[in-house]
Amino acid sequence: MLRVLSGLGGAWRLGALLRAIPRPLRDAAYRRVARNRLRWFGRAEHCLLPTPETRARFLP
Repeated sequence: MLRVLSGLGGAWRLGALLRAIPRPLRDAAYRRVARNRLRWFGRAEHCLLPTPETRARFLP
C-alpha cells in the first residue's frame, strides 16, 4: 500500500515516508487500529446507497 501511495503523487507521496518506520512497528500500529476501529469510528446503521448523481459515475 505504501508503494501505491508514492505512485499517486501529490500529498499522497507523504504516505511513502511511512516506509522509514520499521515494519514491526507499522504492523503493531495497524493491529491496534484494526482492533479498536469500531470503538473509535463507530458502526454505520445501514449501507450507503448512491444517489442518482453518484450512480451515473459508475460504469454499467
